[in-house]
Amino acid sequence: MIGLALSYDVVSIQPTAIALRGHLLAETDMAQAVIWCIVLIVLLVAGFFVVSVIRKSMRNEEDLGPPGGFSLSALRKLRDSGEISKEQYEKALHGVVASSHAAIDEKLTPPTK
Repeated sequence: MIGLALSYDVVSIQPTAIALRGHLLAETDMAQAVIWCIVLIVLLVAGFFVVSVIRKSMRNEEDLGPPGGFSLSALRKLRDSGEISKEQYEKALHGVVASSHAAIDEKLTPPTK
């Protein structure tokens, strides 16, 4: 009879232990899923900011100078160093201003179909 009671206790403990282990595994799996979701969200946000910074830097590189190739400060330096005359500076200045106005007008006009 003692042997029978002993085996009954072992049988009743094992399903409880298995059920507890299954519950702990379920909590562990849920915790891991939440952690990986947080990691994924952080990676997505970081990727968004990286792409935004790259796009902004590329846009700034395109807008650094006027389409004519010279900026006003570069023309002033050429004039001040004596590499170009005052007349050449005035002519280039008008060209830079005209090309800048044309570029601005091009960006502001809506595309036609």
